Amino acid sequence: MNTLQAIDQLIDCGWKDLSAAVSSRNWAATVTAFRAMAARQEIHDENQRLLRRIEAEKSPKLEPMAQKPPYTEARSEETPCPMNPLAQNKSAPVSSTPSITLRHATNRPTELRIGTHRVPITLSYQILVETADWIIRQGVKLPEIPNFIQHREDAFANSAVPKRLMDGSYIEAGDSQEVLITKARRLLDICNFGEVTLDILLQDGSIKHANRREKLLKTYK
Repeated sequence: MNTLQAIDQLIDCGWKDLSAAVSSRNWAATVTAFRAMAARQEIHDENQRLLRRIEAEKSPKLEPMAQKPPYTEARSEETPCPMNPLAQNKSAPVSSTPSITLRHATNRPTELRIGTHRVPITLSYQILVETADWIIRQGVKLPEIPNFIQHREDAFANSAVPKRLMDGSYIEAGDSQEVLITKARRLLDICNFGEVTLDILLQDGSIKHANRREKLLKTYK
C-alpha cells in the first residue's frame, strides 16, 4: 500500500466518524471528527500537489527559437547597400521569439446528475454548491461544520472560498475538481442520501461517477 492509499483510507475513516457524530447530534464529537478529517484531507492535497510538481518537472519544455534574419544576396564589403540595415550595422542583435509556456486545458463540467435530477453547470465549484442546494430542496437541513458549512460568511478562515446556498448558509468550495466531487459525495452520505447516485458529465464527453460504494472516482467515456 502506497502513501496516497493509506491517506485515502484515513480520510474514509474520518468521513465515517464525522457522519456518525452528525447523526448522533454530538457537537463536540462532530467538531473533533471534522478537524481530524480536514487535517487528513490537507495531507492528501499536499501529496497531490507534490506529484503534479514532479510530473511537471518531467515534462519537456520548449526552448525559445532564434529568429532567422531575412535572406539577402551576398554583396561586396567595399560597397554595402545603404538601404540594407544588416549591412550598415553588422553588430545589431538578432531578436528571438518569446518563450512558450505550456498550459493544460481544464476539463470543465457541463452537467451534474444527482439521481434522476439534471442541472447544467460550467464551473467545478457548482458541483458542490448544486449538490448542497439539492439536499436543501429535499427538506433536509445541512449540518453546520467548521470551515465547511457555516451560517455566516465571516466564520470561515481567510483562505476559504465560501459560496452562498439557497437557504442563506455558506459552503467552502475553493478546492480542486476531484476534491469538490468527493465532498459532494460525502455530503450526500452524511445527509442520508447514500443510495443516490452522483455523476458529472465533462466537456470532453467523459463522465465521472462518485457512488457510495466506490472507493475511488471512476471516469468513463
